Parts: sequence; structure tokens; C-alpha cells
Amino acid sequence: LVDIGQDFSDYRKSMEAFFNYIVSTGLKTRIAFKDYYAATELPGTLPDVVQIFDPVNARNNVASQYTENNRTLIVEAAQDALDALNEAHTAATKGHAVEMWRMVLGSSFRG
Repeated sequence: LVDIGQDFSDYRKSMEAFFNYIVSTGLKTRIAFKDYYAATELPGTLPDVVQIFDPVNARNNVASQYTENNRTLIVEAAQDALDALNEAHTAATKGHAVEMWRMVLGSSFRG
């Protein structure tokens, strides 16, 4: 997301962008980092359902064990989180907003 200009100084917008990326791509797009290797160092076509490459080792797909079911569950969870964040953003009360944030961050979130 940083590579495409996402500003991470606003945590709410950043989280929305993160979950939106997962939902919009369905995790069907390769994720790789350019910090320590060039894109040309990535392996060719792989059969792996989800492809998220190690930031340091271009040959290591850290999501190689994920199944289609795993991918679907992650995308569905990201959609649920995105829905909760959107509802929190438009909540009429702070209590309801905190309740929605807890759905994303867990019950220990204090708001």
C-alpha cells in the first residue's frame, strides 16, 4: 500500500485501506516488497493460491500453505472488518463506535 501512495499517518484510513485492499484483490494478486530485491527476482508462475513474498527472500512465499478455503475466509473476515470500520465511522454514539472497533481489534480495545 505504501508503494501506491497510501498515507499511514491516519490509523482509521490506513486500516480501511488495508482491509479494502484484501477485499478488492481477493488476495489473488501477488504481494511483494521492493526493499531488498527487484521484482525480477521473484519466481515465475506458482500454483500457490495466495502469494505473499518474504520482504528479504524473494523465493519464500510466506503464504504458500494457504488453501482456497483459507483465502476465502481471510477475504470474508476483511470484509467484516471493513464493514465494522465503516459503521464505526458513521456511528451515532461513541459507545456504538467502540463496539464496532472491538469487532476489529478485539474485546480489550478501550476506545
